[in-house]
Amino acid sequence: MSVFLSEKLGIFSGKITDIKWHPRTFILAVASHIGKESGEVTVLALKVNFYKHY
Repeated sequence: MSVFLSEKLGIFSGKITDIKWHPRTFILAVASHIGKESGEVTVLALKVNFYKHY
């Protein structure tokens, strides 16, 4: 998953090392490693659509 996001989302210039969802809201935290600095965390608010199937 982290490799997929790293390639598909152009906003990350380094290797993604960890991805965590917030347990109650649709917020995704992404930790990355860029060069000599590690531990940079980017928080993304994602819109998720739910569909009812009848």
